[in-house]
Amino acid sequence: MARLEKTRYVPHLIVLAAISLTFVMVARPRQLRGNPEGPIPLTLPTSIGIYKGEDLYFCQNDQCAAAFSESELTRDENGEPQLVCSFCESELSMTSIGENKMLPKNTPIFRKIYSAPRMRPIQCTIVFSGGERMSIHRPQVCLVSQGNRIVNEYNYDVKVSREARMPLRVIDMVQEYTNAQGERVAENAIYAYWFFNPERETPSHFTRLVRMAYDNAFRGYRPRWAYVSIAMYADAHNPDSYRAILDEFVPLLYPVTEELRREFRRMEQDGATTTPPLP
Repeated sequence: MARLEKTRYVPHLIVLAAISLTFVMVARPRQLRGNPEGPIPLTLPTSIGIYKGEDLYFCQNDQCAAAFSESELTRDENGEPQLVCSFCESELSMTSIGENKMLPKNTPIFRKIYSAPRMRPIQCTIVFSGGERMSIHRPQVCLVSQGNRIVNEYNYDVKVSREARMPLRVIDMVQEYTNAQGERVAENAIYAYWFFNPERETPSHFTRLVRMAYDNAFRGYRPRWAYVSIAMYADAHNPDSYRAILDEFVPLLYPVTEELRREFRRMEQDGATTTPPLP
């Protein structure tokens, strides 16, 4: 019985030892590699395969919240686009209301809407982490805060090269928006995403947090993370058609993110993203 009494405390001692080791690793003087506030050498292409890209603008009136591609903007007599909503005359911005409310100021966001003949537009967004952790958070938080209703979630693998497949996290949701007639409508939509840094990629927000904690505590490594999302409206007559679109579009976009990861690694090797030593 005495032996059993002693072994009962072993798991607690292991946890205490792990916490103590983590504290020692984090508190020790060290040089951190990587810089979550470094430069981002990225420009989303104006075309990806057959898809043509345009900038996207969002109405800042939360009662309207309409979105416009650049070609849909009203223009003055000189042909200059007017950043005013054609429905409610509120200001337009390249970031949405939800992003402005929830993300830290100056969060790097790159976005275009891609269109192809006889296909529904695809909104592609890449958000980068900064000095504050909330630069990237669970996508579900932003989606729900913007009035979307999540119906289902699951992983979906896309073949990105002859040898490699990459899992995406896919969300089925119902999205409300203002149409061209100024009417509020609800429509089924698909939202797919994944995260990456210079070393790895994952569709799991939890896995990303675990890697961040491990890299920071045990490797002295703080890389910049990115969050890639692809959104489109679903075809009510063929609800699974989005799979073929992801199978086609993601392999076209993937080389852009891979080139960015290579550039981040090169910058790290050159010492361009090394932070000052911690005390």
